[in-house]
Amino acid sequence: MMHPVPDNEIERLAAVETYHVTDTPPEVSYDDISELAAQICQCPVGLINIIVDTREWLKAKYGLPPNLAYLPRGTACSTAICQSDLLTVADLAQDERFADHASVVNEPHFRFYCGMPLINPEGYALGTVCVFDFEPRELTFEQSESLRRLSNQTMAQLELRRKL
Repeated sequence: MMHPVPDNEIERLAAVETYHVTDTPPEVSYDDISELAAQICQCPVGLINIIVDTREWLKAKYGLPPNLAYLPRGTACSTAICQSDLLTVADLAQDERFADHASVVNEPHFRFYCGMPLINPEGYALGTVCVFDFEPRELTFEQSESLRRLSNQTMAQLELRRKL
């Protein structure tokens, strides 16, 4: 199944480029946020990704192999950037949008997803702050709110980078 593409994809990709963040080395400030997301949400995986044309580049990751730099575009993150609030999928394997994705049917066998789009001041979703689990589940209200706030903090970090 094809992943959704935002209506403003050409402009969104141009906005991503203004941050000069894609394919940069790891940075502690982003690594800390991805780890906090995982810990707060009690999930084994926390990510900050930037979604480009064919891939979901991992700016920061917690709980995945260090050499994993990106996921093929089409995870739940690609759907999350088409909306303005949290996307929660309690069981990826039971959701027809994601059940056939490589990250669900093969390693790492993700089952749960919750992600908040990173929306810049111009309104473009650059990527997400998200968590994955290997078991179906739900987040509490407090965990969901915390993920929203971590997304805001990540966007603030990205804005500081863009202004330098």
